[in-house]
Amino acid sequence: MSVKPREATKKVKPYIPGKPIEELKRELGITEEILKLASNENPVGTSPKALEAIKESIGETYLYPDDECFYLKRGLSKHLGVNAENLIVGNGSVELILIASMVYLTPDDEFIMGDQSFALGKISATLMGAIFTGITEKDYTHDLNAIRDAVSEKTKIIYIDNPCNPLGTKLSRKGIEDFVNSIPDGILIILDEAYYEFVRDE
Repeated sequence: MSVKPREATKKVKPYIPGKPIEELKRELGITEEILKLASNENPVGTSPKALEAIKESIGETYLYPDDECFYLKRGLSKHLGVNAENLIVGNGSVELILIASMVYLTPDDEFIMGDQSFALGKISATLMGAIFTGITEKDYTHDLNAIRDAVSEKTKIIYIDNPCNPLGTKLSRKGIEDFVNSIPDGILIILDEAYYEFVRDE
């Protein structure tokens, strides 16, 4: 007898991440410096403060980390002006999108996002066997009106990455606030701002 995966997993197309800088240089014969923003890599390098913190804690790497992220949540709480109890810390957007999908989606639920948005949204919805609705972008950015019009009784999650990855465009703060306020209760809106620090609001 063989163990069979869930049928939904057969519909998932593999996520192909961007190539590392070293591989790009080798393939394209580039000798100049490359600044790669597509994988959320810091173009100015690691912060000296982060390096110092790593050096200070290197002797404790044998210990299991604080899974509650107490000090990180406390710092984020102060920086963002929100309660620490309202924060969930994850290993990047990938983990948090998958967790949200596992917690909220059933096969009868709908996940809405832009067609050309971060691929993990579609992958997570497909893994859960949920209904995926991709909305065509307008002028290379999220068409919030079309997303709003697509909302149905089955809609459970709306995913918006701002700035949009991989398109590189962004929505204004007011546009997002107006959109969020127009969505009915009972729908989780995931606003992924992984690239927020690369842009300024209008």
